[in-house]
Amino acid sequence: MNRFARYVLGLHVVPLLVGFGVITLIFALDFLFEYVDLIVSKGVPPIVVGELFLLGQGWMIALSVPCSVLVAVLMTFGRLSQDHEISAMRTSGVALLGVLLPLVGAAGLLAVGLTLFNNHVLPETNHQFANLMYDIGQKRPAFKLEEGVFLDDFEGYRLLVGRVNARTSRLGDITIYQLHADRLPTTITARSGQLEYDPREDAVTFHLQDGEIHEVPKEAALKDKYRRLVFRRHTLRILGVGQALRHTDRSARSDREMSTRDMRNALKGLDAERVEIQRRAMPLLSQYGYHSLDDADWVFQEGGPRPREPRFSALLALVAQLFQRPHPVPKPMPPGDQASLQSYLLQVRALDDQRWSYGVEIQKKFAIPAACVVFVLIGAPLGLRVRRAGPAVAFASLLFFLFYYVTLVVGEELAKHGHLSPFLSMWLPNLVIGGVGLYLTLREAEVLPR
Repeated sequence: MNRFARYVLGLHVVPLLVGFGVITLIFALDFLFEYVDLIVSKGVPPIVVGELFLLGQGWMIALSVPCSVLVAVLMTFGRLSQDHEISAMRTSGVALLGVLLPLVGAAGLLAVGLTLFNNHVLPETNHQFANLMYDIGQKRPAFKLEEGVFLDDFEGYRLLVGRVNARTSRLGDITIYQLHADRLPTTITARSGQLEYDPREDAVTFHLQDGEIHEVPKEAALKDKYRRLVFRRHTLRILGVGQALRHTDRSARSDREMSTRDMRNALKGLDAERVEIQRRAMPLLSQYGYHSLDDADWVFQEGGPRPREPRFSALLALVAQLFQRPHPVPKPMPPGDQASLQSYLLQVRALDDQRWSYGVEIQKKFAIPAACVVFVLIGAPLGLRVRRAGPAVAFASLLFFLFYYVTLVVGEELAKHGHLSPFLSMWLPNLVIGGVGLYLTLREAEVLPR
């Protein structure tokens, strides 16, 4: 490492610490605005909210470090360009790549450390945070629910919620299985809902909106029938749940409370459960010409047999069909078999949603730290062009970080719904920004023509 490279590397220390402090402060203020009402509305002691704040530092650090790297690189190279130190360096025969390579190496070491943090420290802080929210949530049962995780604490019911707003107890993408000893479970799905807890009657009430109820009637005369009810509003009340809702010694963990090893083990369990469901469904599938539940899922939806809308454009769908096995044409089936097949498909879809969520979280633990290196590649050439460490640096930092964050969030949603692979959804921002940054860096280093 030459003397100028050590000099440039040292210039990054103060901007890195300042950027980290400012960005963490912004996250902290947003956190306090969101949770300070717990003191007023629920009478939570300030010391407990302070404990929540300390536990929330985990995810703040995970996001602040890459962004602070971008701020530091933009500020440092902007100053070097403004003071004509880059011109002096080039005049002295020092190559820009010779300065950048040690910086990329330092960013790589920082990325490794952040990866270890995300894999070992962050899951524990998230777990403790969730446990504390369980304690606070005794008056609001929505604090007990976790997005994308089955809840079976209610006797006779299994609950899966896609979105949870713990502050307002609003729920989204709700699936409730009401279990029966003598027939298939009743399946209740809803687009949204509100959760209320009545401690006096020890009951929880779900106010569901825009959903459907699928069940096989219990009456003997209707055993060969299948009932599908579409509702705009539906109320489900479950008694005797207070003990489950107050239980805070959680052994189960959501994907954000697990390490990579834990999630890989969980994926093996989900795969085994999916194989078992496939085995149980195989006699029914074979009877109607399906090779697997995936074949049936292609043409069979909640509303009955119908072709699934393509997830790709017409051209991509045509190309995809060239490499896919033709799907069987659905055969008419009695309501009882139709209900059984729907039950199997709903179970498999729920498992697939969990598998995608685990895959996204595994990739995220590596993709976000890798942004430290990516931001060096994009920050150095942009800093040389900005030339002024001021509002332009702040604007450029905000613009790229917002692009990175929005792309990450959109990719995560696409992956969790099966429209994009977990790897591509989490690494696409790095690939795009990194590719542009590498191109600009090579141009500034005069490796490529300007």
